[in-house]
Amino acid sequence: MVKLSEWLTDIRVLLILELIGGMFIINFRGYTEVDWEAYMAQTGGFLSGDYNYLNLKGPSGPLVYPAGFLYIFSIIYSICNMGTSVRMGQYVFLAFYLINLIIVNNIYKRLEPHVGKWCVFILCLSFKMHSTYLLRLFNDPVAILFMNLCILFALDNKWKSAVILYSISLSIKMNILLYLPGLLLIINWGNNYIFTLCSLIFIIAFQLIIAIPFLLVNPRGYFTMAFDFSRVFDQKESAYWQFLPNEVFVSKIFHNTLLVFHVTLLLIFLFRKAAYGKTFVQKLRSLNLPTSLAEFLHPPQGTKIAPELIAYSMFTTHFIGIFFSRSLHIQYYTWYIFTIPFFICYGSRKWWKYGLYVLLEVAYKQYPPKLYSSCMVFAIHLVFIYVLDSAFEKVTPRYFKDRADKETKKNS
Repeated sequence: MVKLSEWLTDIRVLLILELIGGMFIINFRGYTEVDWEAYMAQTGGFLSGDYNYLNLKGPSGPLVYPAGFLYIFSIIYSICNMGTSVRMGQYVFLAFYLINLIIVNNIYKRLEPHVGKWCVFILCLSFKMHSTYLLRLFNDPVAILFMNLCILFALDNKWKSAVILYSISLSIKMNILLYLPGLLLIINWGNNYIFTLCSLIFIIAFQLIIAIPFLLVNPRGYFTMAFDFSRVFDQKESAYWQFLPNEVFVSKIFHNTLLVFHVTLLLIFLFRKAAYGKTFVQKLRSLNLPTSLAEFLHPPQGTKIAPELIAYSMFTTHFIGIFFSRSLHIQYYTWYIFTIPFFICYGSRKWWKYGLYVLLEVAYKQYPPKLYSSCMVFAIHLVFIYVLDSAFEKVTPRYFKDRADKETKKNS
Protein backbone atom coordinates (compact mmCIF):
# COMPACT_ATOMS: atom_id res chain seq x y z
CA MET A 1 0.00 0.00 0.00
CA VAL A 2 1.37 3.39 -1.05
CA LYS A 3 1.83 5.80 1.84
CA LEU A 4 0.30 9.27 1.68
CA SER A 5 3.76 10.79 2.09
CA GLU A 6 4.92 8.99 -1.06
CA TRP A 7 1.96 10.38 -3.02
CA LEU A 8 2.58 13.92 -1.80
CA THR A 9 6.26 13.82 -2.74
CA ASP A 10 5.73 12.24 -6.18
CA ILE A 11 6.19 14.94 -8.83
CA ARG A 12 3.71 13.22 -11.17
CA VAL A 13 0.97 13.43 -8.55
CA LEU A 14 1.86 17.02 -7.73
CA LEU A 15 1.78 18.03 -11.40
CA ILE A 16 -1.68 16.52 -11.87
CA LEU A 17 -2.96 18.25 -8.73
CA GLU A 18 -1.36 21.54 -9.77
CA LEU A 19 -2.83 21.29 -13.28
CA ILE A 20 -6.33 20.74 -11.89
CA GLY A 21 -5.86 23.42 -9.23
CA GLY A 22 -4.39 25.85 -11.76
CA MET A 23 -7.34 25.43 -14.13
CA PHE A 24 -9.72 25.99 -11.22
CA ILE A 25 -7.89 29.20 -10.21
CA ILE A 26 -7.91 30.51 -13.78
CA ASN A 27 -11.62 29.86 -14.28
CA PHE A 28 -13.02 30.70 -10.86
CA ARG A 29 -10.71 33.29 -9.34
CA GLY A 30 -10.68 36.87 -10.53
CA TYR A 31 -7.78 37.99 -12.74
CA THR A 32 -6.11 41.24 -11.64
CA GLU A 33 -4.68 43.51 -14.32
CA VAL A 34 -1.29 44.92 -13.36
CA ASP A 35 1.30 44.82 -16.16
CA TRP A 36 -0.09 42.42 -18.80
CA GLU A 37 -1.60 45.18 -20.96
CA ALA A 38 1.68 47.10 -20.74
CA TYR A 39 3.68 44.01 -21.77
CA MET A 40 1.43 43.46 -24.75
CA ALA A 41 1.45 47.12 -25.81
CA GLN A 42 5.26 47.25 -25.57
CA THR A 43 5.61 43.99 -27.48
CA GLY A 44 3.10 45.16 -30.08
CA GLY A 45 5.11 48.34 -30.63
CA PHE A 46 8.26 46.28 -31.14
CA LEU A 47 6.57 43.89 -33.58
CA SER A 48 5.21 46.85 -35.55
CA GLY A 49 8.79 47.92 -36.25
CA ASP A 50 9.55 50.51 -33.56
CA TYR A 51 13.03 49.74 -32.19
CA ASN A 52 13.42 52.91 -30.16
CA TYR A 53 13.17 51.86 -26.52
CA LEU A 54 12.00 55.29 -25.47
CA ASN A 55 8.86 54.86 -27.61
CA LEU A 56 7.86 51.44 -26.26
CA LYS A 57 5.28 52.16 -23.57
CA GLY A 58 2.15 50.70 -22.05
CA PRO A 59 -0.66 51.72 -19.70
CA SER A 60 1.50 51.18 -16.60
CA GLY A 61 4.62 52.85 -17.96
CA PRO A 62 7.62 52.54 -20.32
CA LEU A 63 9.50 49.38 -21.18
CA VAL A 64 12.21 48.78 -18.55
CA TYR A 65 13.35 45.24 -19.43
CA PRO A 66 16.19 44.01 -21.70
CA ALA A 67 15.67 42.81 -25.26
CA GLY A 68 15.20 39.15 -24.35
CA PHE A 69 11.92 40.10 -22.72
CA LEU A 70 10.56 41.35 -26.06
CA TYR A 71 11.64 38.23 -27.93
CA ILE A 72 10.05 35.86 -25.40
CA PHE A 73 6.89 37.91 -25.06
CA SER A 74 6.58 38.20 -28.84
CA ILE A 75 5.88 34.46 -28.84
CA ILE A 76 3.35 34.87 -26.01
CA TYR A 77 1.82 37.82 -27.90
CA SER A 78 1.24 35.63 -30.95
CA ILE A 79 -0.20 32.74 -28.93
CA CYS A 80 -2.59 35.09 -27.12
CA ASN A 81 -4.24 36.55 -30.23
CA MET A 82 -2.04 39.67 -30.41
CA GLY A 83 -2.17 39.99 -26.64
CA THR A 84 -5.95 40.33 -26.44
CA SER A 85 -6.67 36.93 -24.86
CA VAL A 86 -5.84 37.21 -21.17
CA ARG A 87 -7.30 33.75 -20.52
CA MET A 88 -4.89 32.20 -23.00
CA GLY A 89 -2.09 34.13 -21.32
CA GLN A 90 -3.08 32.57 -18.00
CA TYR A 91 -2.84 29.10 -19.51
CA VAL A 92 0.59 29.96 -20.93
CA PHE A 93 1.71 30.98 -17.45
CA LEU A 94 0.22 27.80 -16.01
CA ALA A 95 2.50 25.94 -18.42
CA PHE A 96 5.44 28.07 -17.22
CA TYR A 97 4.53 27.20 -13.63
CA LEU A 98 4.36 23.45 -14.27
CA ILE A 99 7.60 23.43 -16.27
CA ASN A 100 9.29 25.40 -13.51
CA LEU A 101 8.02 22.90 -10.96
CA ILE A 102 9.59 20.05 -12.95
CA ILE A 103 12.90 21.94 -13.09
CA VAL A 104 12.85 22.72 -9.37
CA ASN A 105 11.97 19.10 -8.59
CA ASN A 106 15.08 18.01 -10.50
CA ILE A 107 17.16 20.56 -8.57
CA TYR A 108 16.00 19.18 -5.24
CA LYS A 109 16.36 15.58 -6.44
CA ARG A 110 20.09 16.29 -6.75
CA LEU A 111 20.06 17.73 -3.23
CA GLU A 112 17.76 15.08 -1.74
CA PRO A 113 20.34 13.44 0.56
CA HIS A 114 20.72 16.80 2.30
CA VAL A 115 17.21 18.29 2.16
CA GLY A 116 14.79 15.36 2.12
CA LYS A 117 11.78 14.78 -0.15
CA TRP A 118 9.34 17.50 0.88
CA CYS A 119 10.83 20.57 -0.84
CA VAL A 120 8.57 20.70 -3.90
CA PHE A 121 5.46 19.88 -1.86
CA ILE A 122 6.30 22.85 0.39
CA LEU A 123 6.40 25.10 -2.68
CA CYS A 124 3.05 23.83 -3.91
CA LEU A 125 1.44 25.17 -0.73
CA SER A 126 2.35 28.76 -1.60
CA PHE A 127 -0.71 30.94 -2.13
CA LYS A 128 1.38 33.88 -3.35
CA MET A 129 3.19 31.88 -6.01
CA HIS A 130 -0.07 30.68 -7.57
CA SER A 131 -1.43 34.21 -7.48
CA THR A 132 1.66 35.70 -9.13
CA TYR A 133 1.80 33.11 -11.89
CA LEU A 134 -1.87 32.69 -12.74
CA LEU A 135 -3.70 35.84 -11.67
CA ARG A 136 -1.12 38.59 -12.24
CA LEU A 137 0.98 37.37 -15.23
CA PHE A 138 4.18 39.16 -14.24
CA ASN A 139 7.32 38.57 -16.28
CA ASP A 140 9.40 37.55 -13.24
CA PRO A 141 8.43 33.83 -13.49
CA VAL A 142 9.70 33.69 -17.08
CA ALA A 143 13.16 34.96 -16.09
CA ILE A 144 13.23 32.65 -13.07
CA LEU A 145 12.37 29.62 -15.23
CA PHE A 146 15.58 30.07 -17.24
CA MET A 147 17.53 30.85 -14.05
CA ASN A 148 16.36 27.63 -12.44
CA LEU A 149 17.42 25.77 -15.58
CA CYS A 150 20.82 27.43 -15.23
CA ILE A 151 21.07 26.20 -11.62
CA LEU A 152 20.05 22.68 -12.68
CA PHE A 153 22.84 22.50 -15.28
CA ALA A 154 25.30 24.03 -12.81
CA LEU A 155 24.48 21.28 -10.29
CA ASP A 156 25.59 18.79 -12.97
CA ASN A 157 28.77 20.83 -13.54
CA LYS A 158 27.68 21.61 -17.11
CA TRP A 159 29.17 25.07 -17.10
CA LYS A 160 28.75 26.15 -20.73
CA SER A 161 25.05 25.32 -20.74
CA ALA A 162 24.65 27.08 -17.38
CA VAL A 163 26.28 30.25 -18.73
CA ILE A 164 24.06 30.28 -21.83
CA LEU A 165 20.89 29.83 -19.75
CA TYR A 166 22.01 32.51 -17.32
CA SER A 167 22.54 34.90 -20.24
CA ILE A 168 19.02 34.22 -21.52
CA SER A 169 17.55 34.76 -18.06
CA LEU A 170 19.43 38.04 -17.58
CA SER A 171 18.19 39.23 -20.98
CA ILE A 172 14.60 39.01 -19.68
CA LYS A 173 14.99 40.86 -16.39
CA MET A 174 17.89 42.68 -14.74
CA ASN A 175 17.33 41.29 -11.23
CA ILE A 176 19.07 38.08 -12.36
CA LEU A 177 22.32 39.98 -11.80
CA LEU A 178 21.92 39.08 -8.12
CA TYR A 179 22.89 35.51 -9.03
CA LEU A 180 26.07 36.55 -10.86
CA PRO A 181 28.55 36.56 -7.90
CA GLY A 182 27.61 33.02 -6.88
CA LEU A 183 27.64 31.77 -10.45
CA LEU A 184 31.13 33.18 -11.15
CA LEU A 185 32.41 31.72 -7.88
CA ILE A 186 31.34 28.16 -8.66
CA ILE A 187 32.41 28.45 -12.32
CA ASN A 188 35.88 29.43 -11.12
CA TRP A 189 35.97 26.52 -8.68
CA GLY A 190 34.95 24.10 -11.40
CA ASN A 191 37.31 25.48 -14.05
CA ASN A 192 39.85 28.31 -13.77
CA TYR A 193 40.02 32.10 -13.97
CA ILE A 194 40.38 32.10 -17.78
CA PHE A 195 37.16 30.12 -18.24
CA THR A 196 35.46 32.42 -15.71
CA LEU A 197 36.55 35.56 -17.57
CA CYS A 198 35.43 34.06 -20.87
CA SER A 199 32.05 33.24 -19.30
CA LEU A 200 31.66 36.82 -18.10
CA ILE A 201 32.61 38.15 -21.55
CA PHE A 202 30.06 35.82 -23.13
CA ILE A 203 27.30 37.01 -20.77
CA ILE A 204 28.02 40.65 -21.66
CA ALA A 205 28.38 39.92 -25.38
CA PHE A 206 25.08 38.01 -25.39
CA GLN A 207 23.27 41.05 -23.98
CA LEU A 208 24.81 43.29 -26.65
CA ILE A 209 24.14 40.94 -29.58
CA ILE A 210 20.45 40.44 -28.85
CA ALA A 211 20.08 44.21 -28.38
CA ILE A 212 21.62 45.12 -31.77
CA PRO A 213 18.30 46.17 -33.41
CA PHE A 214 17.72 48.63 -30.57
CA LEU A 215 21.33 49.77 -30.23
CA LEU A 216 21.38 50.73 -33.92
CA VAL A 217 18.41 53.06 -33.36
CA ASN A 218 18.98 54.55 -29.91
CA PRO A 219 21.77 52.94 -27.85
CA ARG A 220 21.53 55.43 -25.00
CA GLY A 221 17.78 54.99 -24.81
CA TYR A 222 18.18 51.22 -24.66
CA PHE A 223 20.70 51.15 -21.81
CA THR A 224 18.86 53.90 -19.94
CA MET A 225 15.65 51.87 -19.90
CA ALA A 226 16.78 48.22 -19.95
CA PHE A 227 19.56 48.52 -17.35
CA ASP A 228 18.56 51.46 -15.20
CA PHE A 229 20.46 51.05 -11.93
CA SER A 230 19.25 54.39 -10.59
CA ARG A 231 15.54 53.61 -10.87
CA VAL A 232 13.55 54.56 -7.77
CA PHE A 233 10.42 52.55 -6.96
CA ASP A 234 7.32 53.73 -5.16
CA GLN A 235 7.66 52.86 -1.48
CA LYS A 236 3.93 52.15 -1.25
CA GLU A 237 4.42 49.13 -3.54
CA SER A 238 7.37 47.68 -1.63
CA ALA A 239 7.06 44.82 0.84
CA TYR A 240 10.35 46.05 2.27
CA TRP A 241 11.47 49.08 4.31
CA GLN A 242 7.96 50.36 5.05
CA PHE A 243 9.24 51.36 8.50
CA LEU A 244 11.52 54.00 6.95
CA PRO A 245 10.44 57.58 6.13
CA ASN A 246 9.80 58.02 2.40
CA GLU A 247 12.53 60.67 2.09
CA VAL A 248 15.04 58.11 3.35
CA PHE A 249 13.68 55.31 1.12
CA VAL A 250 14.07 57.36 -2.08
CA SER A 251 17.39 58.99 -1.14
CA LYS A 252 20.60 58.25 -3.00
CA ILE A 253 22.41 57.91 0.33
CA PHE A 254 20.17 55.00 1.32
CA HIS A 255 20.68 53.38 -2.09
CA ASN A 256 24.47 53.69 -1.84
CA THR A 257 24.47 52.47 1.76
CA LEU A 258 22.61 49.30 0.78
CA LEU A 259 25.05 48.78 -2.09
CA VAL A 260 28.05 49.11 0.26
CA PHE A 261 26.52 46.64 2.74
CA HIS A 262 25.67 44.26 -0.13
CA VAL A 263 29.24 44.23 -1.44
CA THR A 264 30.66 44.01 2.10
CA LEU A 265 28.58 40.97 3.02
CA LEU A 266 29.50 39.28 -0.27
CA LEU A 267 33.20 39.82 0.53
CA ILE A 268 32.67 38.48 4.05
CA PHE A 269 31.02 35.39 2.55
CA LEU A 270 33.86 35.04 0.05
CA PHE A 271 36.73 35.19 2.56
CA ARG A 272 34.96 33.73 5.60
CA LYS A 273 33.01 30.90 3.99
CA ALA A 274 34.29 30.33 0.47
CA ALA A 275 38.02 30.82 1.12
CA TYR A 276 40.08 28.32 3.10
CA GLY A 277 43.55 28.67 4.59
CA LYS A 278 45.56 30.60 7.14
CA THR A 279 47.34 33.01 4.80
CA PHE A 280 45.97 35.29 2.09
CA VAL A 281 47.80 33.27 -0.58
CA GLN A 282 46.22 30.05 0.70
CA LYS A 283 42.81 31.68 0.62
CA LEU A 284 43.32 32.76 -3.00
CA ARG A 285 44.41 29.26 -3.94
CA SER A 286 41.33 27.81 -2.28
CA LEU A 287 39.26 30.04 -4.57
CA ASN A 288 41.18 28.54 -7.52
CA LEU A 289 42.81 31.88 -8.31
CA PRO A 290 46.44 32.19 -9.53
CA THR A 291 49.00 33.17 -6.88
CA SER A 292 52.14 33.12 -9.04
CA LEU A 293 53.21 33.94 -12.58
CA ALA A 294 53.37 30.23 -13.41
CA GLU A 295 49.77 29.71 -12.23
CA PHE A 296 48.71 32.85 -14.07
CA LEU A 297 50.17 31.55 -17.34
CA HIS A 298 49.12 27.97 -16.73
CA PRO A 299 46.09 28.14 -14.42
CA PRO A 300 45.24 25.02 -12.43
CA GLN A 301 42.21 23.10 -13.56
CA GLY A 302 39.15 23.08 -11.38
CA THR A 303 37.43 20.15 -9.79
CA LYS A 304 33.97 18.60 -9.82
CA ILE A 305 31.79 20.55 -7.40
CA ALA A 306 29.29 18.80 -5.15
CA PRO A 307 25.66 19.86 -5.77
CA GLU A 308 25.09 21.02 -2.18
CA LEU A 309 28.07 23.40 -2.36
CA ILE A 310 26.80 24.84 -5.63
CA ALA A 311 23.29 25.30 -4.26
CA TYR A 312 24.49 26.82 -1.01
CA SER A 313 26.88 29.25 -2.73
CA MET A 314 24.39 30.41 -5.35
CA PHE A 315 21.38 30.60 -3.03
CA THR A 316 23.33 32.43 -0.31
CA THR A 317 24.95 35.06 -2.54
CA HIS A 318 21.61 35.62 -4.25
CA PHE A 319 19.79 35.99 -0.94
CA ILE A 320 22.37 38.53 0.25
CA GLY A 321 21.31 40.61 -2.75
CA ILE A 322 17.64 40.14 -1.85
CA PHE A 323 18.31 41.18 1.75
CA PHE A 324 19.88 44.49 0.67
CA SER A 325 17.39 45.30 -2.09
CA ARG A 326 15.90 48.77 -1.83
CA SER A 327 12.51 47.57 -3.01
CA LEU A 328 10.78 44.20 -3.03
CA HIS A 329 7.46 44.35 -4.82
CA ILE A 330 5.00 41.59 -4.02
CA GLN A 331 5.83 39.69 -7.22
CA TYR A 332 9.54 39.72 -6.38
CA TYR A 333 8.81 36.91 -3.95
CA THR A 334 9.14 34.61 -6.97
CA TRP A 335 12.81 35.62 -7.20
CA TYR A 336 13.69 33.48 -4.21
CA ILE A 337 10.73 31.37 -3.14
CA PHE A 338 12.23 28.35 -4.93
CA THR A 339 15.29 28.56 -2.66
CA ILE A 340 13.31 28.76 0.60
CA PRO A 341 12.86 24.94 0.96
CA PHE A 342 16.67 24.72 0.94
CA PHE A 343 16.84 27.25 3.78
CA ILE A 344 14.24 25.28 5.73
CA CYS A 345 15.28 21.71 5.03
CA TYR A 346 19.07 21.82 4.87
CA GLY A 347 20.66 20.61 8.08
CA SER A 348 18.40 20.52 11.11
CA ARG A 349 14.72 20.64 10.10
CA LYS A 350 13.28 22.46 13.08
CA TRP A 351 9.58 23.26 13.21
CA TRP A 352 10.19 26.99 13.58
CA LYS A 353 11.81 27.08 10.12
CA TYR A 354 8.52 25.95 8.60
CA GLY A 355 6.82 28.64 10.67
CA LEU A 356 9.02 31.26 8.99
CA TYR A 357 7.75 30.13 5.59
CA VAL A 358 4.13 30.45 6.76
CA LEU A 359 4.79 33.92 8.19
CA LEU A 360 6.50 35.00 4.96
CA GLU A 361 3.45 33.89 2.99
CA VAL A 362 1.25 35.90 5.35
CA ALA A 363 3.46 38.97 4.97
CA TYR A 364 3.53 38.82 1.17
CA LYS A 365 -0.22 38.24 1.02
CA GLN A 366 -0.76 41.71 2.47
CA TYR A 367 -1.39 44.24 -0.30
CA PRO A 368 -0.75 47.07 -0.24
CA PRO A 369 2.15 46.33 2.11
CA LYS A 370 1.73 47.52 5.69
CA LEU A 371 4.21 48.42 8.40
CA TYR A 372 3.70 45.11 10.23
CA SER A 373 4.07 42.98 7.06
CA SER A 374 7.23 44.84 6.07
CA CYS A 375 8.74 44.28 9.53
CA MET A 376 7.83 40.59 9.25
CA VAL A 377 9.61 40.24 5.90
CA PHE A 378 12.72 42.02 7.19
CA ALA A 379 12.85 39.97 10.41
CA ILE A 380 12.38 36.66 8.55
CA HIS A 381 15.09 37.59 6.07
CA LEU A 382 17.40 38.35 8.99
CA VAL A 383 16.75 34.89 10.46
CA PHE A 384 17.39 33.27 7.06
CA ILE A 385 20.76 35.04 6.90
CA TYR A 386 21.60 33.47 10.27
CA VAL A 387 20.36 30.04 9.10
CA LEU A 388 22.49 30.21 5.97
CA ASP A 389 25.54 31.38 7.91
CA SER A 390 25.30 28.45 10.31
CA ALA A 391 24.61 25.82 7.63
CA PHE A 392 28.27 25.40 6.58
CA GLU A 393 31.57 26.07 8.29
CA LYS A 394 33.21 26.37 4.88
CA VAL A 395 32.00 25.80 1.33
CA THR A 396 35.34 25.63 -0.48
CA PRO A 397 35.82 22.32 -2.34
CA ARG A 398 39.45 22.17 -1.13
CA TYR A 399 38.29 22.33 2.49
CA PHE A 400 36.00 19.36 1.96
CA LYS A 401 38.76 17.45 0.17
CA ASP A 402 41.24 18.10 3.01
CA ARG A 403 38.65 17.08 5.60
CA ALA A 404 37.88 13.87 3.68
CA ASP A 405 41.62 13.10 3.39
CA LYS A 406 42.07 13.55 7.15
CA GLU A 407 39.13 11.24 7.87
CA THR A 408 40.56 8.64 5.46
CA LYS A 409 43.98 8.74 7.19
CA LYS A 410 42.34 8.54 10.59
CA ASN A 411 40.34 5.44 9.63
CA SER A 412 43.23 3.68 7.90
